[in-house]
Amino acid sequence: MTYRVSRSASNYELHNDHPNGGSEEPYLHHYVHNPAQSASVANIQQLATLQRQQQQQQYPNNHYESSENNQTELHRFGQNADRFTTSGVTNNNTRNGHWSNNGSNLYAGSNGNGISPNGGAPTIGGTPNGAAGAGDVNHSSGSGSQRGSQSALLSVKKERHKWPKGKDFLFSTWAFVIGAHTLWELPVLTMRFGGVVFILIYLIMFLLLGTPMLLLEMTMGQYSALSPTKLYRNLCPVFTGVGFAICVSCMFQSIVDMSVITWSAQAFYLLFTGQVFTENFFYGQVLDWEDGSGLDNLGTLHGQLSLCLGIACLVIFILIAAGTRSIGKVSMILVPICYGLLMTLTIRGCMEEGGPEGILLLLKADWTHITSPRAWMEAAKFVFISMQLGLGVVSTFASFNKYHHNIIRDAGVIAIGHFVWAILAVLFVFSLIGVAHSSQTINIENLKDSDMATAITGKGFWLIGVTLAESAITRMDYNWLWTGLLFCLMVLTTCSTIMGCMEVLSTCVVDEWPSMKNYKPAITFTFLAFIFMINLVMATQGGIYIYYLLTSYYTVWPLIFFGLLTCLGAVFSHGGKYLMKDLSDMSKMPLTHYINSHLSVLFITVIPIFLTVTLGCTLKGIHDDYISPPLKNFKMTLPQDWGMPLGWSLSFIPILIIIGGLLFHFTWKKRGIPFRMHFKRSFKPTDTWYENEHRELMLVDANKDSPILAFRRGGAYANRSSTEV
Repeated sequence: MTYRVSRSASNYELHNDHPNGGSEEPYLHHYVHNPAQSASVANIQQLATLQRQQQQQQYPNNHYESSENNQTELHRFGQNADRFTTSGVTNNNTRNGHWSNNGSNLYAGSNGNGISPNGGAPTIGGTPNGAAGAGDVNHSSGSGSQRGSQSALLSVKKERHKWPKGKDFLFSTWAFVIGAHTLWELPVLTMRFGGVVFILIYLIMFLLLGTPMLLLEMTMGQYSALSPTKLYRNLCPVFTGVGFAICVSCMFQSIVDMSVITWSAQAFYLLFTGQVFTENFFYGQVLDWEDGSGLDNLGTLHGQLSLCLGIACLVIFILIAAGTRSIGKVSMILVPICYGLLMTLTIRGCMEEGGPEGILLLLKADWTHITSPRAWMEAAKFVFISMQLGLGVVSTFASFNKYHHNIIRDAGVIAIGHFVWAILAVLFVFSLIGVAHSSQTINIENLKDSDMATAITGKGFWLIGVTLAESAITRMDYNWLWTGLLFCLMVLTTCSTIMGCMEVLSTCVVDEWPSMKNYKPAITFTFLAFIFMINLVMATQGGIYIYYLLTSYYTVWPLIFFGLLTCLGAVFSHGGKYLMKDLSDMSKMPLTHYINSHLSVLFITVIPIFLTVTLGCTLKGIHDDYISPPLKNFKMTLPQDWGMPLGWSLSFIPILIIIGGLLFHFTWKKRGIPFRMHFKRSFKPTDTWYENEHRELMLVDANKDSPILAFRRGGAYANRSSTEV
């Protein structure tokens, strides 16, 4: 059905002009009205519901859905009027709505606003028989209490935790996107693909892919105010399993990052207590690695690593136990400390002999890579993974915002901050490689070969813990101090990632079972205790092989896949034009036609194409890495017989979860519903998806202001006499 706002009208009007002769639900046209002269939105919605119920009695065989011949458009403001229907009236045709509560009726009791069930007109302060009554709306529940649908909506106890201030969301998301992945991945890619040429490619992909996807995840989370498990299930019901697959990915990501924290904390402790840095420090002293260790021989459990793991889990729990009240404050401290440490280490590297020369040599442009498809695909993959999109953390953080919060401004600030972080990471790593080159430990000329660079410097945590620490920083004065600060930086950056993942997991549980809201700290503690027990295997002598297995087969490609599904669901289920309107309305910023058109093209065509191609290249890269292990020089290989099958088995976990959710939706959820109708609904958002916006508009109406004016706040609609909402 279609709803329109017209400046020419002064009140609401209800029309039943359906082309099928009134057998369908009447059209409800909302007009900007004067609250002193007109009934409220809730009463108009109630009148529409009552007329539909009367039509149901006359035409019991008709389904009040969109027919094949007349595809009506359901909008958020009044998608289904049955949410306002009664549950206390004795009527076989009456259905419980989403916002009915404990037998509350369509009409209010002697103290409430209501309409007559006998067909009377809406009355203010009315009774079930249409007689006038005095007093306010009765907010009590039960069979003896009745209330208006507007009051029922406003009194539903589905409050979620909110950020104390807007800057809490800004810094929490900022701290999450400046993860350790940028430190150990972008410099290696820059060396392999033409120096400053790859920086240019990265910047283009950052503007075309990274920033729009960051804004999209913020928009989805803030608009729906739902956790990932409910967000995808209500955005597009066929994506029921996507939210649960994201939760599993958050768990794996937490396990991997907790390993980095454990090893870095152990290294930090050894360096600052002994104040001595020796060769083979990481493998010999931190891991206590022995020849013969591997996936088939994990060795013994390391006591100090277990202690570091337990302390790390306990500290993280203390930091996030208060939820939104503490995460923002902790992030406000983490962000400047991380930037300060990285700038300090970069300056120290440039002060050492060979540091500036290394930066200039490695940034030297090789323009032959500008036409290399592989360079563009690697840049696209890095942009998506470095911002840790697809984990559901950004959307979960955004769901704690108020409905009207300027996410466009926040996305711009975070994007600029992330780009600065990436450039600092490149300068830092290149300066230390220059120091190693001056001491003839590493030959920079060999690093310009894209196939040899990874084999020489390593990638991931091996670049930080082995190459930079043992080949470059060891040549500096007070090497134990600078190495300790480097490992401290690793702890802080990965800590922010785990905090975000833990918040996603606990929020999903609370959203699925709202009665457990008061036990959210206990839920978080349970997840951390589970991660502690799982991560004990990482504290063994061969635990780093499990880390290598997970980072190679699981922690990259599922995020790209989730991002692709998010983009497709937002564009084709929520609607591209509504996406732009909602973004403008929530941010209270009018978007020009130029911005709207370009963002629409990116979301509909460019981003899905890039993500699809990048996903295919990533899966191919996983296979190539098994054939030619990039970390073979760092003693990282998988068993020939069962290493690859085990890795690909882990890779199929998110696929199996998504398929399971799809089967659940088309089998269990289909009960009692015709298949054709259920199939149509499977690709359209549910009423729950729009509840947050409905609640905001009804709150505006409760404050004696027309809810339709909420759609008029942007200057983009000021010159339009009729706006479809």
